[in-house]
Amino acid sequence: MSKKTEQFNVTVTLGKKVYKPGEAVPVGTSGGLSEDEVKNLRANFGDYTGGPDVSGAPLPSNADLAKIRDEFAKLTAERDDLLGDVDRLTAERDTSIENSKALQKQNETLETDNDQLGKDNALLADQVTALQGQVKTLEADLAKLTAK
Repeated sequence: MSKKTEQFNVTVTLGKKVYKPGEAVPVGTSGGLSEDEVKNLRANFGDYTGGPDVSGAPLPSNADLAKIRDEFAKLTAERDDLLGDVDRLTAERDTSIENSKALQKQNETLETDNDQLGKDNALLADQVTALQGQVKTLEADLAKLTAK
């Protein structure tokens, strides 16, 4: 089998070997690219063009470069501001989560206390009913004694 190679517009890594754009990459051999991989690379990066064609492209002027630098500086400052916002919002979120956990724990404690108070209230109600029964018995006995 003859050794077939292809060139691509993208860096290709096969095992430990790295093929830069334009270098011959083995295809169809053991350790080479499969036909499907070649089709995928061509579909995503196009046919090999031999590199960018800069022969007729005008060079940017100093004014254009200054505009680009200014825009880059603005974008960098905006990015830094946004990163600061992310840090602040992350800290606020973390604080809110901790507060929520503390409130949940406090709520669980209050619910436990409320349940215990309900049980205590029911016990006291039973004792009051029993005492009221004893008072009625004592009143009846007293009424009998005073009637004699």
